Amino acid sequence: MAQLSKNILGELRGKAGLVVFKKFNGKIIAQVRPEKYKYSKSKKAVGARNRFSVATALAKHLNGIPDIKLIWKKSKIKGLSAYHKILKENAPLCFEKSASLNNKITPGGFFISVKKIDFRDLTLKIKTERPALTPAQKTRSSILKLHLLMFLSDSGSKLERRKPAGGISDYKIFNFTKKMRNYDFGIDNEWNFEFDKPYINLISKYKIRIIYLAAVLKDNDENIITYSSTFSMMI
Repeated sequence: MAQLSKNILGELRGKAGLVVFKKFNGKIIAQVRPEKYKYSKSKKAVGARNRFSVATALAKHLNGIPDIKLIWKKSKIKGLSAYHKILKENAPLCFEKSASLNNKITPGGFFISVKKIDFRDLTLKIKTERPALTPAQKTRSSILKLHLLMFLSDSGSKLERRKPAGGISDYKIFNFTKKMRNYDFGIDNEWNFEFDKPYINLISKYKIRIIYLAAVLKDNDENIITYSSTFSMMI
């Protein structure tokens, strides 16, 4: 691997023959790529690639949520970035063609207790118990945000479409957020996520439907005070 310290042609990126130029940590790196790639077609190798594809899609989506990205970035998990930390923790938990109930939005946190989930009439209703926080956390926190991630996989579903090359299942990931100001720590709370009819029709076509929930507590200046672990379930 070569590092370019000065470049009279400007910043180099992309491919030039067998040499690939990319920017890493503010520096331009040159790497030689092989002329041919040989992918194993063994069941184990294909399964590993499929799982990694699911994990990559999940990591990219979570990394695009500002609160979640910051939480992972500040976590003590080893990794070059929030994205790499999310990928590292979630990849071993994925199935070949779907996420699992063990995947997570956050790298830990206080326990989030969900008392009831009801999905009907275009609305997902969620009732959560008041979180067990320290007095200092309660004093500093005034905003509660509930992050909802929905993972849909058509593995074995009603969708009749051609599968992508390599047998990787087609899947979709959506995220939604609800915010509550001047949060009352003495009561349970109900959250209503409303969906339009076309969206409900889309969800109904998928066999695998997993929701993930995580709460983030912030102060009036939107600084993160603490966050919950992940709750997950099939719907």
